[in-house]
Amino acid sequence: MRVLALIPARGGSKGVPRKNVRALGGKPLIGYTIAAARAAGGIDRVVVSTEDDEIAAVARSLGAEVPFTRPAALAQDDTAMLPVIVHALESVAAAGWTPDTVCLLQPTFPFRRPQDIDACIDALQSKHADCVISVHRVPHQFNPHWVYVEKPDGSLQLATGENEPIRPRSPAATSTPWTTGRRPRPSSHDGEPMPRAERVYTFFSVHERLFQPVHRLLRERYGVQAFAGTVWGQDQASFLAEGDIDYHPLVIFTKDVLGPSEDAVPDIDFLREREARYGVPIHRMIWSERHLLEGRGYAQVLALTERIFRVVEDAFERFEPTCLFSEDVGCLTSYVHYAVARGRGIPFWRIGSARMPGLLSVYSGGPQEWNLTKDKLREIRQRGLTAKERSEAEAFVKDFRERPERPAGMRTRARLPVADKEDVERLAMLGKRYLTDPLNPTLASPVQALRQRAVRLARNQASQSLDYFDRPIAGEQYVLYPIHFQPEASTLVQAPYYLDQAALIEDISKSLPVGYRLYVKEHVSNRGRRPLAFYKRLRDTFGVRLLGPDEDTWTLIRNAAAVTVITGTVGWEGLLFGKPVVTFGDVFYNECALTHRAGLVAKDEWHAVFRKAIFEHEHDEEQLLEFVAAIRDSSRPGFLKNPNTFPAVMATENVERIADALAWGAGWQAIASS
Repeated sequence: MRVLALIPARGGSKGVPRKNVRALGGKPLIGYTIAAARAAGGIDRVVVSTEDDEIAAVARSLGAEVPFTRPAALAQDDTAMLPVIVHALESVAAAGWTPDTVCLLQPTFPFRRPQDIDACIDALQSKHADCVISVHRVPHQFNPHWVYVEKPDGSLQLATGENEPIRPRSPAATSTPWTTGRRPRPSSHDGEPMPRAERVYTFFSVHERLFQPVHRLLRERYGVQAFAGTVWGQDQASFLAEGDIDYHPLVIFTKDVLGPSEDAVPDIDFLREREARYGVPIHRMIWSERHLLEGRGYAQVLALTERIFRVVEDAFERFEPTCLFSEDVGCLTSYVHYAVARGRGIPFWRIGSARMPGLLSVYSGGPQEWNLTKDKLREIRQRGLTAKERSEAEAFVKDFRERPERPAGMRTRARLPVADKEDVERLAMLGKRYLTDPLNPTLASPVQALRQRAVRLARNQASQSLDYFDRPIAGEQYVLYPIHFQPEASTLVQAPYYLDQAALIEDISKSLPVGYRLYVKEHVSNRGRRPLAFYKRLRDTFGVRLLGPDEDTWTLIRNAAAVTVITGTVGWEGLLFGKPVVTFGDVFYNECALTHRAGLVAKDEWHAVFRKAIFEHEHDEEQLLEFVAAIRDSSRPGFLKNPNTFPAVMATENVERIADALAWGAGWQAIASS
């Protein structure tokens, strides 16, 4: 079990100014807590969370890590502790390390001993508890509604026997994990009616035709009255304006961001401050962009990024959203929305495919961090599977192994005819939208679209005629690597250090045990998308056998010694087939204990990771069933696709399911019908 000792120490203390670095017995106050944490045997890393440069310097001098700067918004007098912990966890995870347990150590208790810390860690494990907290005796005259007593099993219970302490009457005296400095609101899934002042801000992406009826249902079923959002272009804004929902403000990217930033000079100090405030490297955010970098120089891209921050922050200030809603983070603009929302303690609810037929994932963690699934998995591991959960998980796994099915989106993208009726219809619609706002970065001109199709057809024909692809060899031992579709959010956001797949394939080949080939299979959606030089480089790579997109993926998985991916769906399929899976990026199935995470170690250690996966891995069906059950229990019916490509997503029943899924995640109760 990896344990992070987190020491929160802000610089703005009021009662005793600068108390965390004030001397106590000739030593800074925070030094006692750092020393105890470093001496504890059960602690893996000691990290200080602070927004203050002096505290950071003192902490480092005493042997603690300060790998990130806490946003100023999370260092206020009324800031709750939970968003501080969430920020710390997301920051260390972004750097490639994820703890199993957090040990929160307040620096204002200097007399804590290392053995006290170790005893708490031991109790957490031995008693299978959700959390362990240290306590001290209080005088008998203390209010019993706020006093706990110890039960025989070591757990705590309110002295009154009630389930919860009484709440303060004054809203100003309370703060919740998500709404520090704002009015209090109940947490998700607590079964209590939500206040009817919810204000939903949406990053529409390409889903304005889908999200508008979703908003209408949120208004009718759940009483949400205020909506705002961001769209890419005027064509989307015009569509929304024709509906019966008033979006105010509605940020139009081409008008409010793109135009004003074209000739601007970037304010580097502003960007550096935002980088420190929100705890996400600006350059990494920029690398998540797939449309806006081409044709722009370094200063132009920074000026554009600065403008996005300013516009998003201004929109949030004017609208004061209680939550954000979108698909997952997939570009620079949505990344900025996520970073600003997290820095301000605003939950950002996202929905996407749960990688199970007909199910939506619902989450508010980091990019593709299914926090509700993680919570459910932790619960299942502690209590075990119920009979219903086991039966449903076994049925899903059995059905998949007998009849695996390619995801719907992949089936559509795999087709590459010269042109069909649907292509002609989409081209006409694209032309109409493009003429409305040719600056919309998500749209291509009809001429450009036709040119891209012609290039794809030519490349696809050339790769076949030049016989670039091999066939599998019966009896050959191999590790399977599926080429990932690019550009796509799954690698741009979740694995930005592995965007050069040819280089990664070469490094994987260097890391395999002798006697094992690396089977590299082209993605069915990549037909004609890559230059032929890419395939030649792979064919010339030692140990690689390059396979075409039409090879049967599931036969290759079944016969592989292991499967290795960045973040691809084939890794999930490999787990379902009971194969060892080695991952490099951040992906939802990393939470399954059966994965081997090469992305967390140095390249020199990859060989050991692959040896362990191939020679020492033992499949544990129970762990797989627990993970499948956790996904099912934390998902909701429905599916999310681009309505321009998948019209079926607009079916009334599916729109209702998306609205209900969002409301379920946010903890909203349906209003009574009149």
